[in-house]
Amino acid sequence: MSTYELDNPTREELVLGAAPQLFGISFNWCLLGCLSVQLYIYAISSDKDRTGTKVLGEYNHPFTPDDHSV
Repeated sequence: MSTYELDNPTREELVLGAAPQLFGISFNWCLLGCLSVQLYIYAISSDKDRTGTKVLGEYNHPFTPDDHSV
């Protein structure tokens, strides 16, 4: 490949280059959303769990609520 081909990629080259990254980023955000929902459900239903279990599950994620009175 010459420099000219790298500077002016065709539409097919752009799609083939960007599609895996776009899929990976979207899949990563989807998994982060699932994790956030799971930890929120755990946070509002973990009244009877031991402190060690709460520390491992609840307080390692930045999106857990501070107030459990919901």
